[in-house]
Amino acid sequence: MLVCAGAGGAHRSVARAGMIVMIAIAGVLGGARAFAAEPAPRLPQFRPEAIETVDDAERALAAVDALRRGLPAEWAARRRECAGRMLVSACEAQVSQDRRTTDQELRSIEQRSRAVQREHAARERSALDARQIDRQISDQADRDEDAARRAQAQRERLRESDDRRRERDDEAVERAQRGVIESERRAERARAAAARAADAEQRAAREEANRAAHAERLRRHEAERAEARVRNLERADKARRRATVPVEGDTTRSEAQRN
Repeated sequence: MLVCAGAGGAHRSVARAGMIVMIAIAGVLGGARAFAAEPAPRLPQFRPEAIETVDDAERALAAVDALRRGLPAEWAARRRECAGRMLVSACEAQVSQDRRTTDQELRSIEQRSRAVQREHAARERSALDARQIDRQISDQADRDEDAARRAQAQRERLRESDDRRRERDDEAVERAQRGVIESERRAERARAAAARAADAEQRAAREEANRAAHAERLRRHEAERAEARVRNLERADKARRRATVPVEGDTTRSEAQRN
């Protein structure tokens, strides 16, 4: 009886010990599975594929910075918790894995955020470059237009100067022509005056010659008349002489007849 009782007690002790071992193994396996489980994302609202705008990138970087400041204390607390567990190495390995996973998640968020910022900066630079190019093109167009206006104004001034010069030349030519015409007119008037003077001189000469000829005719006529009077007087005197001499010879009568 005692032997049987002792044997039964030993069997129950072994059974309890086996149960405890099985429970411990189950706990270890369960803890290992818990350690091996993939941790949940720390910042699910900032998944890299969801970051598209600069505002998203700035909020994500701010969240990463805030989370990273609290991580050292969190990792230290979890390592302290591992010290009170059965599988310390497995716990610390899980903490290290979680840290690497979290670091990778944060780096992915940072990389995507930086990429979005760079893309935005590149677009801004491209837009700025485009605006600068547009401004340069506009400025160059303004300069070209201003140069064209100045060139047009210069051409206008040159044309006006040419017009004034042509006007002056035309006026000079016209004055010269008027001078030539006036000179010709003066010469014509001088020639006409000279002709009139010559005609007047010729007329005066003719008149003088006519007067001289008339005077000569008158003189000759007077001389002829005087000669006639003289002859008449001579004849009368001869007649008186003949009358005063009553007797004359035949010679005297012949002479009177001849006279």
